[in-house]
Amino acid sequence: MSVIPWSSAISPARPPIPANWHWALGLAIATLILVLASWPLAQQEPLGEETEEAERIVVSLGGPPQRLEAPPVPQDVQTPEEPPVATERDPDAPPPTPPDARPPPNWTQASDRLSSGRGAERPVIRRDPPPPAPGRSTAEIENRLTSISTRLYSSRLVYPQGSLLIGEEGVGRLRIVIARAGDILEWELVQSTGHWRLDHEIERVARRITRVDPLPADYRGSRAEITIPISFIIQ
Repeated sequence: MSVIPWSSAISPARPPIPANWHWALGLAIATLILVLASWPLAQQEPLGEETEEAERIVVSLGGPPQRLEAPPVPQDVQTPEEPPVATERDPDAPPPTPPDARPPPNWTQASDRLSSGRGAERPVIRRDPPPPAPGRSTAEIENRLTSISTRLYSSRLVYPQGSLLIGEEGVGRLRIVIARAGDILEWELVQSTGHWRLDHEIERVARRITRVDPLPADYRGSRAEITIPISFIIQ
């Protein structure tokens, strides 16, 4: 192998050529520096794993990951209003006219007056009592008692078997006197049915019933006397 001669105007002497072990030593030093520089970064956990861990924790708590936002401001919150500014009154202006005070309907003004504590008197307004409710007449109450007592006595009657066989029919009238508490003071068959079997059945029921409904509170008398029609009709 021939040696090429060296010629240079800048450096007349031939520069030294590094040996192979020089290149190996430089490469090892560069690799060591690179490892030492990347070691702190290798200790940190990857962002992907941290994100997956946070998402797994949120999902395990019962829902998908959500972004936390500030609660909305309620719309019904009212800001305090500023107090009204009092305006000055012109001293030459006429005094204000008070509103027309009218009493409500069905109210009358009494003659006596009460002091307001300021040296002036104010009227006392009193309301008239409502009119009493119209009561029922005696005839209406007695008709109501007659209807109730007729149903009561008729429900206790038993049509005599002998009257059914021969077809006896009739209408009898029973007079009863009712005390205020509802007790039967007396009774009397004032109209016969025309058949003794039917009359006997009316009297049997009259002896059995000794009390009916009490008299209403608006009934004026202490006792009531009514006449009950009792009918025997074969259907």
